[in-house]
Amino acid sequence: MAPPAGRRPIGHRRGGQALVAAETPLIVAGDAVAPQRTRWLSWSKLAELIGAPVMLEGVSSTCSFPFTHPLYAGSMPRLGPGIKGLLMRHDLLFSVGGDLFTLSLPSDVGSDAAGPRRRPPRRGSVGAGKNYPAAVAIQGDPKASLPELVEAVRRHAGKAATRTPASAARRWRPSTRASATTWRGRAADEARKSPMGPLALVHAVSQVVPDDVVVVDEAISSSAGIRNFFRCADSKSFFSLRGGGIGWGLPAALG
Repeated sequence: MAPPAGRRPIGHRRGGQALVAAETPLIVAGDAVAPQRTRWLSWSKLAELIGAPVMLEGVSSTCSFPFTHPLYAGSMPRLGPGIKGLLMRHDLLFSVGGDLFTLSLPSDVGSDAAGPRRRPPRRGSVGAGKNYPAAVAIQGDPKASLPELVEAVRRHAGKAATRTPASAARRWRPSTRASATTWRGRAADEARKSPMGPLALVHAVSQVVPDDVVVVDEAISSSAGIRNFFRCADSKSFFSLRGGGIGWGLPAALG
């Protein structure tokens, strides 16, 4: 049922309020966001409005946010300690269209951090609040939900007037730049070893391929380097596998 004229769904209003009120929000972009570029535009607007870094879901198979965007912060960790350490730096986690906290290996350290509140809008209803409670959950198509949420954030940001989008974005851009510098430093360290590490090779290849290259990623343990070094900026420029199987990359690239 459509809301009355001039009214917005309650979930979008509450979500907009939570995103504006958060001091250190984190956005996680799931694979369901990638198929249509209109969702990308909404992602970028939302991230810039609240000045939040954007990460890919842990086992991502698409480029669901431009790797070239200043607020792009790589992919979510896939081990419990790394996930918890990341979440402790944020007071709100906003996830759309993806699986949260997918682990490569079981861990004695829980992924859940006490601080962050979570708001996971998604296409299906199975994952919302399945393992951890959500402060606000919206079931719906991201293509329709994200523009509504962007408008809700704009309205609440105008009323609150606590910070401007530019100042909020500046807070996180040094962090994302520092992360990129760290990855390049790790690649340089591996290049000096004998034999050199795989991250050095990933970095070297990323420096010579054209910007419009289409990447098919089957690197698995080195995939994080691909997601940090390559300049994929289109939803059809990056394809990976959602599991850890070997042998998929060559036929996928040919197909």
